[in-house]
Amino acid sequence: MTAVTVNPRLDARRVAVQRDVARRRTRRLMIVLSLLSTVLLGWLVVNSPLMDVDDVQIRGLDRVSLDAAEEAMGVSVGDSMARLDTDAIAEKLELMAWVDEVVVTRRWPGTLDITVREREAVAVTLVDADQWVLVDSDGRVLSEALGLVPSLPRLTGLRAAAEPGTFLAGDAAAPLAIITALPDSVAEQVAAIWRDGDGELSMSLISGDIVVLGGDLDLRAKVAAAATMVELMAEQGRVDWIVDVSVPSLTTVSDR
Repeated sequence: MTAVTVNPRLDARRVAVQRDVARRRTRRLMIVLSLLSTVLLGWLVVNSPLMDVDDVQIRGLDRVSLDAAEEAMGVSVGDSMARLDTDAIAEKLELMAWVDEVVVTRRWPGTLDITVREREAVAVTLVDADQWVLVDSDGRVLSEALGLVPSLPRLTGLRAAAEPGTFLAGDAAAPLAIITALPDSVAEQVAAIWRDGDGELSMSLISGDIVVLGGDLDLRAKVAAAATMVELMAEQGRVDWIVDVSVPSLTTVSDR
């Protein structure tokens, strides 16, 4: 029988290859184990009672009750902090009629901070005969008004409002724009803004004086002219007047 002689250099090369393959397998195994450890650690952190919601702090509530806000957002003490969808929480709260904007922030390890900016009522309008609702500058219906609110102007001659959380029809855009564009010193004197049967706008003051505004076009110039004339009439001590600014460059004044 003839013995086979192996070249030492080839044998060394084979051993080196085997060792390299073993090292690669070990490296891959270590990577897999590391990933599994990371996943397990993450799972443990997410599900650990130490990372549960311990406290919910809500700031900025006035018109919205704390109980109503907590019910709307659907978060409870003991929920997982990591699993909370902060955007979804904000969206749920913003569906509430009085809520304008919400910012939700996690404060680790267990506090949920919520800052609410509520809407501001700028007028009242009818939802039904003798039933008034509060509305904001965007035309959003906020809530039922318990009778007339003396500090807020009435919007009449418009399509009826609907339930809280909805928006007024398009015919309310111009009256709301007038209210928000008027200087505070004049806006606080406004008792009502209405549309007549032809869709023309007029505004009455608490004093009973009237400003005729006409159609919806060129509102910026009309508001500026109206504010100027209201202040001028006050300076002159005039009462019982009607100012017509439907053509801002041809403003007229007459007795009521």
